[in-house]
Amino acid sequence: MNVFQIADGKNNSLWGKFGEIEYKLFVSDTDKKSKKDTKDKNKEKEENEKYILCGHCKNKITLPVYKKKIHESHEHTFLNPSGQVFNIGCFEKADGCISVGESIREWTWFYGYSWQVSLCGQCLKHLGWYYSTKLGQSFFGLILDTLI
Repeated sequence: MNVFQIADGKNNSLWGKFGEIEYKLFVSDTDKKSKKDTKDKNKEKEENEKYILCGHCKNKITLPVYKKKIHESHEHTFLNPSGQVFNIGCFEKADGCISVGESIREWTWFYGYSWQVSLCGQCLKHLGWYYSTKLGQSFFGLILDTLI
């Protein structure tokens, strides 16, 4: 009966014996680099899958752990003065957003909060609004259809 045995070798090689024939296998540095690149790409993909991304440019916007309930719900549907319907999700943090313009109290969807427009920090697509109070409470209301 022939048995193939493999043992760790030195200098990126493996050796084995099948019956009376000995084999020596070499692993090139290119193969190692290729495997490392694949691992790095897979790790980056897994990391990106944890994030909530801008649907336009894939910028990292926030994380699911930052979901926040406002008025006992994370999700809200509102109609703006122009007749557009928005389904938004509330988040404590959205580091991938920038908020622009002055803080406005009119037409607020959340009593006691003023709002500013929030854009993707990379492609500047409108992603929602930043809400804040005079007491320092704040959150982001992000348009769920603009996120992935």
